[in-house]
Amino acid sequence: MAENAWQGDIAIVLSVSGETPPTLELAAKLKKSGCEIIAITSDIQSPLSNMADFQLCYFMKQTRIEEMINITTQIPVIYIIESLSKAVMEHGKTA
Repeated sequence: MAENAWQGDIAIVLSVSGETPPTLELAAKLKKSGCEIIAITSDIQSPLSNMADFQLCYFMKQTRIEEMINITTQIPVIYIIESLSKAVMEHGKTA
C-alpha cells in the first residue's frame, strides 16, 4: 500500500481476540497508509486495541475448542455494527 493511500479513510477491524496475525498485519498496513482504525474486539488490552485509534470492546468471555478454535458469540459485534450504521444514517439526515 502506498503511503497516505488511505488518508482520511476509516477501517473497522473485527477480531474476537485482537491477536490474529493476518488481521494485525492488515490493520498495521492500513494505519501506516493514513487510515484511522476502529477496533471491535472482546479484549481492550489486545494488540489490535492498542494499535487502533478507537476501540469498541464488548467484553465477552472467549469460548474455545482445543485452544485453536474460537467459537465466541458474534452477536454483540452485529449489534455494534448495526448501531453504528444507524447512527451514520441519522447523522446523514441531519447534516
